[in-house]
Amino acid sequence: MSEVTVSQEFIDKAIIALNKSAFWEFADCPVTIRLAMRQAELDGRRANSAARSAAKIILKRVRDPMVRDYVAVIAKSSNVKKHLAEFEAYRDRLISKVAEEFVEVDKAASVKDYHLQRAQRIAITGRGVGKRTLAEMYVA
Repeated sequence: MSEVTVSQEFIDKAIIALNKSAFWEFADCPVTIRLAMRQAELDGRRANSAARSAAKIILKRVRDPMVRDYVAVIAKSSNVKKHLAEFEAYRDRLISKVAEEFVEVDKAASVKDYHLQRAQRIAITGRGVGKRTLAEMYVA
């Protein structure tokens, strides 16, 4: 897929969509840990310790396996800032991908055209969807 220029409008829409989706934990958890770190700094406590404590509490409620992996690493890490930055970078890439799809939808004349264009893009890259590629699903 060619590089898509994404405006702030589409990034904002992607953030809202992520927060309302089944993947809301990707947006919520890094922010919660950052808030714990900032509050600790304001209280004169150690930020890394506060981040690890927050991560341990978050682990009790988080369901997404990938989010659990990121949070578990932060909960045990001596380099919290590095691992939290990796988590935030992954979240930001996820938001960018969603925003790029919103741009593609906006360019399409209809939903049917968008689905066809998406199937063609996926067929070119060869990424599978389940056991079949999306292009194969449209043919079937």
